[in-house]
Amino acid sequence: MSEEQFSETEQGAGNSARSLEETVRTAMDDAAKKAREAAPRVKESLNRSLQELVYGLAFGTSFAATFTQEMVPETVKDSFSKGSAAGKQAASDARDRVREAMDKRDESDSSAGEVAPA
Repeated sequence: MSEEQFSETEQGAGNSARSLEETVRTAMDDAAKKAREAAPRVKESLNRSLQELVYGLAFGTSFAATFTQEMVPETVKDSFSKGSAAGKQAASDARDRVREAMDKRDESDSSAGEVAPA
């Protein structure tokens, strides 16, 4: 390959590299522009979806609670209240027993380390 042919090949490669660089830069600019244009639509769509989701959750919760309250017989409601109160009392009693056991253990641990005077 002559020096002139090599120079032409080098120029062609340089032009190709510049062309590729320009193509990539143009593509990046176009992508950024499209993203800026799409952002408000995406935000609006997400807001609308969130609003519909929250509405559905609120509707479903309120409907189920109201329907259940109206349809459940009074004896079941009373049983639920009594069972809740009994469960709360049982948990409180269990907590008190555990505290007493831990206090006794702490007392026995501290008295075991003491030496009686001679």
